[in-house]
Amino acid sequence: MNRIRSTVPVSVAALLIVVLAFSAAEAFESPPVTEPVRDTNGTVVGQAEIAQLGELEDPKINESSGLAFSRRSEDIIWTHNDSGDGPFLYAFDLAGRSRGTFAVERAPAYDWEDMAACEIDGVAHLIAADIGDNKVARDFCTLYIVEEPEVGADISHTGKLSIVRRIDFQYEDGKHDAEAIAVDADGASIYLITKKSKKNLPCHLYQLDIPSESTTNPVTARIVCEVDIRKVVAMDISRDGSRMIVLTYDEALEFERAPDESWGTAIQKPPRQLPMPWRAQGESICYGPDNDTLYLTSENTPAPIWRVRTVPVSPAPAPAEENAEGAEPQP
Repeated sequence: MNRIRSTVPVSVAALLIVVLAFSAAEAFESPPVTEPVRDTNGTVVGQAEIAQLGELEDPKINESSGLAFSRRSEDIIWTHNDSGDGPFLYAFDLAGRSRGTFAVERAPAYDWEDMAACEIDGVAHLIAADIGDNKVARDFCTLYIVEEPEVGADISHTGKLSIVRRIDFQYEDGKHDAEAIAVDADGASIYLITKKSKKNLPCHLYQLDIPSESTTNPVTARIVCEVDIRKVVAMDISRDGSRMIVLTYDEALEFERAPDESWGTAIQKPPRQLPMPWRAQGESICYGPDNDTLYLTSENTPAPIWRVRTVPVSPAPAPAEENAEGAEPQP
């Protein structure tokens, strides 16, 4: 995995200095900073509020590489480490307090890069994506689907999770490195965006239908369209299916989808560029239950947890009316 430093907005960097004054052991929320939301031409089209909610207290989470907001709780987020850790899923609350560590049984962790949460047949599930391929040499990649366990708000749990479905897959056009997956709102399709290819060909958005059972042979992820986005490290789709966030080392791009529109069409439209806080190695992002708020972590220790949400733009004050010199005031 490449180690590339993100751009640091001045005001967000100042916020980071304030945050570091707090004790890592305490739950805290930093004073929010408001930054502009821009279109691809740099025009301000809105504003977003950025705040650090806390730090992940579990020292085992040292390379948070994927995020998924729980479908069973309004206060739980799931993550996993990058390559080098075992097949573990970690739960934490919005203040960063540990709420559980679960091992996925019979699931090798070759290079887990992202994860997603979804409902399949009305049941909450988590998907761990073993899709990293830095050398672009893997014969197939694997997705592990497990039922999301219930974790309490005041206690940390440990346990094991059985694989509900294992999906081995190949890309229709050859081998690729990827670090980003998302599940559509209907829980029927998984989308991936590649990071690089063996011959430095264009990156693409791929679609993979979720099979009803584990696959015995690799299934095919089909090309949806080419995307002009480089070094994609994470993505997510909002629960209502109206938004897709695509994270790179340098920016976060949000695409909006109309009710009758495909993602292949939506991702070709100009996105909004959302401001992001500086992170030492930010490769994770997910939507919250409100379909708007975003949560982020990073791969350093202790890992911060950030919240980014759009806020209404304050209208400019109306100019005061002035009477002409010598004119009688209007009744």
